[in-house]
Amino acid sequence: MRLLALLQILAFLVNITFEIDIEVSFKTPYCIKDPLYYALEAQFFLSKEKFWNDIKNFQGKEEYLNKHSNPNYYFNPDDQTKLEYYNQLEKSQSQLYSTQACSLWIKTYEQHNQSLNGELYTWYHETKVYCGLDSYINGNHFKGNFVNGFHQESMDFGKDKILYNNLNDPEILILYIDLKQVDVIEIFNKLSHKNIVLRYKFTECLNINEHHTDQPHYNTVNTESFQALGIDIQIHKFPDTQQDLIAHAQRYKKSMYKYRLPEIFDPYQSFVLNQTRAASDLYQLAQILENHPSFKIEKDYSYPEEQKLKYDGLVTKEEFFIVNHKCVRLNRHTSDPIYINLKIIEALKQSQILSKYVENPQQLYENILSFDHKLPVFNPSFLSEEKKSYLSLRSIKSKLDLSKFSQLIKQIEQIEDLTDVKLPSGLIQVLLIIDVKPNQDQQILLKSLAKVHKDHVQFDLRVIIVDSENNDQKIIRELYHCIQNAFESTLNYDFLDNIFSDDALQVCQKNYSQFMKEDQMQNIDQMTLLNARDLCSDNSICEVPFMMINQNVINQFQLLKTLNQNFDKPEHVIDLIKSTMFDQLKRLKIPGSLLNTQTENLFDVYLSGLKDHKYQTDYYQNEIRNQYMHHDTKKLAKLKFHESPKNVTLQSKVLILAYSSDQKILDNLQAWIDQSENLKDQVIFQIVDNFNNHLLSGQLELGQSTFIFINGIMIDSFRLSQKRFEQLLSSEFRQVDLLLGGLKLKNGFEKIMLINEIKLTEYSKRNASLPDEFNCIKEYEKAANLTIALNKFKTVENPILNFKTKLNVLTRDSVNFVSLINQIKLGISIELSIFTQRSLGIEMKFIPYYYFRLFFDDHLRNPNGTYKIQNLSDRYQNYLIDLPQQKRQVFVINELSHFYELDEQRQGNQNSLNISVFGQKGYSLVFNTEAAKQLDKQFREQTIEYPQVQFYQKRVNQLVRLSQINHNSFNPFNEKGMNKKEKFMLFNGAGQPIQSYYSLLHQYLQLTLQSPGRYFLMRENTQQIILIDFYSVIQRDGLLDQVEFNSDFDAQTFRFSELDEFKTNYNFNNYRSIHKKDTVNIYYTVSGSLYEKFALYQMQQMLEQNTQEQYRFLIYEGTFCSPSFKKSIFKLKGKYSFDLDFINYPWPHDIAFHDPDPKRTINLYRIMFLDNGLPHDVDRVIYRDADQCNLENSNMRYLQNSEIKNFPQAMVPHCKHFDNKGYDVNQVMKYLGKNLTYFTNNIILIDTKRYRESDYPDIILDFYQAAVGKWGFDPFLLTQDLQSPAQIYVPIYPLDEDWEWAEDFCDPEKKKTAKIIDFQDMKKEDKLKIAKRVCPNFAERFSQLLDFLSQ
Repeated sequence: MRLLALLQILAFLVNITFEIDIEVSFKTPYCIKDPLYYALEAQFFLSKEKFWNDIKNFQGKEEYLNKHSNPNYYFNPDDQTKLEYYNQLEKSQSQLYSTQACSLWIKTYEQHNQSLNGELYTWYHETKVYCGLDSYINGNHFKGNFVNGFHQESMDFGKDKILYNNLNDPEILILYIDLKQVDVIEIFNKLSHKNIVLRYKFTECLNINEHHTDQPHYNTVNTESFQALGIDIQIHKFPDTQQDLIAHAQRYKKSMYKYRLPEIFDPYQSFVLNQTRAASDLYQLAQILENHPSFKIEKDYSYPEEQKLKYDGLVTKEEFFIVNHKCVRLNRHTSDPIYINLKIIEALKQSQILSKYVENPQQLYENILSFDHKLPVFNPSFLSEEKKSYLSLRSIKSKLDLSKFSQLIKQIEQIEDLTDVKLPSGLIQVLLIIDVKPNQDQQILLKSLAKVHKDHVQFDLRVIIVDSENNDQKIIRELYHCIQNAFESTLNYDFLDNIFSDDALQVCQKNYSQFMKEDQMQNIDQMTLLNARDLCSDNSICEVPFMMINQNVINQFQLLKTLNQNFDKPEHVIDLIKSTMFDQLKRLKIPGSLLNTQTENLFDVYLSGLKDHKYQTDYYQNEIRNQYMHHDTKKLAKLKFHESPKNVTLQSKVLILAYSSDQKILDNLQAWIDQSENLKDQVIFQIVDNFNNHLLSGQLELGQSTFIFINGIMIDSFRLSQKRFEQLLSSEFRQVDLLLGGLKLKNGFEKIMLINEIKLTEYSKRNASLPDEFNCIKEYEKAANLTIALNKFKTVENPILNFKTKLNVLTRDSVNFVSLINQIKLGISIELSIFTQRSLGIEMKFIPYYYFRLFFDDHLRNPNGTYKIQNLSDRYQNYLIDLPQQKRQVFVINELSHFYELDEQRQGNQNSLNISVFGQKGYSLVFNTEAAKQLDKQFREQTIEYPQVQFYQKRVNQLVRLSQINHNSFNPFNEKGMNKKEKFMLFNGAGQPIQSYYSLLHQYLQLTLQSPGRYFLMRENTQQIILIDFYSVIQRDGLLDQVEFNSDFDAQTFRFSELDEFKTNYNFNNYRSIHKKDTVNIYYTVSGSLYEKFALYQMQQMLEQNTQEQYRFLIYEGTFCSPSFKKSIFKLKGKYSFDLDFINYPWPHDIAFHDPDPKRTINLYRIMFLDNGLPHDVDRVIYRDADQCNLENSNMRYLQNSEIKNFPQAMVPHCKHFDNKGYDVNQVMKYLGKNLTYFTNNIILIDTKRYRESDYPDIILDFYQAAVGKWGFDPFLLTQDLQSPAQIYVPIYPLDEDWEWAEDFCDPEKKKTAKIIDFQDMKKEDKLKIAKRVCPNFAERFSQLLDFLSQ
């Protein structure tokens, strides 16, 4: 049966496909980098140690390439983005310093570190700039023409190549080097005592012109091709056959779209799942998923066994893969092929290293994957005992409705300043452990908590008092009485600072000795008093103050460090407490069993969340999984061991390397180890003079006196006590035991080397898109045990990489993953547990892809940098090439051969032998299969070119989330009818303004950047500035980048004097006014030969009718406009005078559904994202459909200046003059309501100034999101069907009906006064025939236009 099914699939794939040679390429504006630099990037990724060794001994390009040919498994397409980032960074810096002619130039910086809110911030003070090594050695520095203070440096410890040679020296040298033109060995020999950041200089790129200007064609001869892109080949029109599933679905036009979905997609999911079960290898599985849309099944087809399965709640809905020791969730970010490939080669590199040490590497991988779930959880017994050990200070004891939590949390996520939001009292619960004895840290914390409670957030407080010296229980109980008295009389926490500032008991007896109620006295007398020593031994709470907020413990050491270093800046501590409380609310998790209940005691609810943790242990030591204030693991300083220590034993688990100029610290460390026999046996302690023999990475506080590394990870030596040192070692022992459990080491004496390698892999850094409780191993085991489609494949006998994957059929994420795995050609074994979305309780609302093609590695590429589209079904006449622009890039069509030019309209060309493949049916990238076959035949008979499509990367884009939001909720009763949105300005690395932006949904910014590089972003209302580095086309760990406008960031990045001068001189409105002209602004969204020619005809009409007017045409470009259209516009521009803008605004996939139909996508751009899509120097614009013609009495200036009474937009009401013509009124028009007008949006007057400064764009987006969520991507809903219902909140001013007349819809008598005629009709008649019939002299003038354009 399996063989028969397989043969049926193969026959299915063979019989319906045909060979078609359409060549596709993807070009960038990046200059072609020397292969040397790609080899260096590969070497740096594979081994930083070998990279630096080779750089220090670099003898030339040829010698290096001969010795270091890239391993065949290394392929990282993101390297070209990184190299272009280095190129743009060097170019902008060299322009500032006038160092373009220097093949080596050096900047010297001094590092400065400051702790703020518990985090280490580092900035650099520039000292000198030098051209060449000799000028640096001789001290001959110079400076260029600096611009507005933007030249200050910033380093990223995650991507910069940093070589630490002298930790005592706070100075850092940034070297920009063209490695092909300098003596690298001499440079590094003479700078061997310096800390160095290495950056490349690409001399060959200096004379390459920028290609980002608007022009009809971009020169790509000397630019790089982009790799690893996926495209969909969509079926443009389905045949109306009985067996075609989609054609069958179209017949359900009169039924509601929502209820058609299960009938369309559920049977088809089963059909595709059944096909995957018969695949015999990975290639066949990829073929099935990539070429799925046969749709050639009966409507009632079902796979009976699958239809009965209900996995909802039994199997996760998530898609993910495990590769050795890595687990990666597949979502819209992480299923990007470049990201997946990066994770795979990381796993391969690390696995090759780790497998050198162990006989059973699979056990090690399982240990690493389960490590997070075996760490102890903070849940001490004293919090859950019936007899309370803490004093509750609660001002209001009202019931809280837990069912409203989700709404509240959504509100909190959108608002920065929660002081304006009335939070229910008791929503925040704080547990505080304090000492009877006063200390400075405790004083700061108590004072800050009182301030937060009084001015910002009201919270309930639980207090535990301990006596660290005498443990006098009588005193502690009296203090509890005192605190209860003080709170009852004040209902705030101001008294705590006063009580614990001196002798607490004396202060109490003097100021707070009022009479207490008997029941309160009884409660306190029954409390369990905790002993400081027991807290330390049982729960590792050895230092106070100790603070817990809701379910989360504030990292004890970082809390103490913050309090100590900010004793003179209490506002920093207050900000920390506030931000932590707000963050806690966003992450709040209430047990599902309690969601529909009410409670008077949220503290107990939060504690129950701790009890429910699956991997709870009986004790807690230093490792608190649910803690705040984590350090970025990429910034942590790490040290790689070169060899095992000489005195290592089989019992050795920890190697401590220490350097300090304070001998007392070193003596203490040695004494603490010697005092414990257990530590002496398992710990090796070495004092070093420097770390030159080790490779250091991450962020280091240069110039400090002490550096301590435990198994290669640097610890903070601030106030290091014996107790904390022992806690750190105890934690390390536990981690080592968890990681090495069940392992068979090849050499027991290399245990420490193995642990060091594991530490360097960032093993504890989870994929940020996966929740903490998600256990990849257990989730996969459940999926594999339940699925009916479990596939197991091997590409080699003994693979290094072992995959376990859980996928859902018919998702873009799954096809991305399988296509990539099939192409990378690595030796792997893979298990795939596949499910239908229906069986998991997921409702499909649309088909996310059709024929999918992933073009990834060089082995699929022709020598000329092109790929071929092949293996498509010839059942369909027309296909559409869709390039999903989700990879932070904006592509346009640069070349498109065999494009339909309406040749039959021009005299003398009726018998043209040219075969048009593209653009004849619908949109520019629609190609006809029959024409392609004819072209293939003609190619064999004579020399002609195959059809070619070249996509060009015109921009890169970055969607970021604002960490602080100035939010005003939309109020329809607002007198002005709108709320002002935040505005931002983007600058390049030289401080020159590029573009302004408005926030999106008040939380996001979508930045369109000229290229990878360094940018600066300024917030208008605060004039704060932050740094934006774009150096990768992938989003890390499936999360949006978050930007934070920190008030102290300016000081870290810029010199205050120059920055203040810049802010004083700069004005947002000035930038806008520079470019502003008094023009008539016309906006188009067009695609396809016919509509593009219609648009050109319209333009010519307007230019000739109103010769005194200056027009500005705004064209949405994307992958819609053909190169032929752009060439024609520039030809027209040569004859007439007008301004021209091509608009490119990428769809924000992360926050908005993207319609898979390009026709609806381009139509949506006429009404959505107008606040950022259109230039900000345009205050009004007229959108026009292309299929219109002007009559003599039309005047676009008059229309643009029309009074619309402060409405954001104006449209023509729909004629609705049907005369029983059989028009099918759609559901929006039918159910709109008597008080609302249904408008047509074929012509729209938009007040863009009012629009972009208001909530209106966000409201339209919300309406669109709601419509898609309810109906899916309904092919019968138009963009005007979004605008008409939304007019309640985004009002529409009615234009005079004369501005739009259509033959099939409007009163024939109204044509006499019409100004514009629209070609819309009900019969789907040929648009050219309509135009010739309804537009005066159209045929003659249109033919003249085509003749002019063809010359």
